[in-house]
Amino acid sequence: MTDLPKETVQSYPRPPALVPVEHRRTVRLGGTVIADSTRTMRVLETHHAPTYYFPPEDVSATLIPAQGRSFCEWKGVAQYFDVIGGSATARAAAWSYEDPTEPFAPIAGYLAFYASLMEECRVGELLAVPQPGGFYGGWVTPNLEGIPKGARGTEHWSDRGLRVIMSTPQPEEQISPIPAPAVVLGAAGLIPFLFLTGMWLTGSDVSAVVSRQALIAYSIAILSFMGAVHWGLAMTAPSGDQPWRRYFVSVLPALAATATAFIGGGMQFIWLALCFVGLLLYDLYAVKRGEAPAWYPRLRWPLTIIVCVCLSAAALRSL
Repeated sequence: MTDLPKETVQSYPRPPALVPVEHRRTVRLGGTVIADSTRTMRVLETHHAPTYYFPPEDVSATLIPAQGRSFCEWKGVAQYFDVIGGSATARAAAWSYEDPTEPFAPIAGYLAFYASLMEECRVGELLAVPQPGGFYGGWVTPNLEGIPKGARGTEHWSDRGLRVIMSTPQPEEQISPIPAPAVVLGAAGLIPFLFLTGMWLTGSDVSAVVSRQALIAYSIAILSFMGAVHWGLAMTAPSGDQPWRRYFVSVLPALAATATAFIGGGMQFIWLALCFVGLLLYDLYAVKRGEAPAWYPRLRWPLTIIVCVCLSAAALRSL
C-alpha cells in the first residue's frame, strides 16, 4: 500500500473511536522489525493523530515493565514498557491497557509504540512520523490533514484524553487532576449539610424541626442535581451512544429521594444516605464505561462520605 485516503484530524470523533485496521503496520528498533501486523486497531480522536495498537502475538520485542502509569479518561490506566529490539533499548516507549474501559475492551493487552522513540514506524509502505510536541503517541502519515494537538500554536488547547510524559510516565493522580471549580463548588455544597445537621443536633425544638425539614429538602435537591449530571453527559455523547439507560438513571435519584415523603422518622435520613451511596456506585460504573470523567470518583468519594455521616447523625437523632 503506497497511498492512504485523505483524513482530517478535526473530523475525528470525541469521545475517541476504536477502528480496526486491515493494512500492514510495522515498527523497527535496533535494526530489526519488532512489530508487524495486519490486525492492528487504531484510536481516532479530534485534533490527534491516530494511535495504533498491535496484538501482543504480533510483537516480537522484549518488553520490560517500566515505572509509572498514566490515566486516559476514555480508556483507563496505561502500563508502560521499556522496549528492547536488536541492540537498542527504548525507555518507556510502549504502553498497554490491561483492563480498559468497556468501549475499548478490544485492545486489552494490545501494545502501542511512540514513533519518536522507535527507529522506524510504517503504515503500509508509508513512513510515519511522531505527533508534534513530544507529548502524544500518535503517528502522522502523509495523508493526514489539519493541525494535530502538539503542533506549534496548540500548547493551550483543552485536553481530556491521554496525559503522559513520554520519557517518564506520571502517577495517575498527577495526570488526571480534578478541575478546581468542581473541588470548590463541591466542597461548598457540603456547607448546608454540616450547618443543618449541627442545628438539628444542638438547636432548640423549633430550630430542630426547621433544620430537619431543610436537611431533607436539601438532600433531595442535591440528589436530583447529581442525577442530572448523567442526563447532561448523555446529551453530549456522540450520536448512537445515548441509550435509554443513561437518561433513565439520571431521573432515578430524584424519584427515589421523593420517596422520603412516604417514610417516617429516622428512616428518612437512612433512605437518603442509601440513595447517595447507590448513586456513587453508578458513578463508578459510568466511569468504568468511559461515560464520565476519570477524576469524578476522587471527587465523589469524600463528598459522599461526609454527606452520609451527616445523614447518619440526623438519623440517630431522630430515633
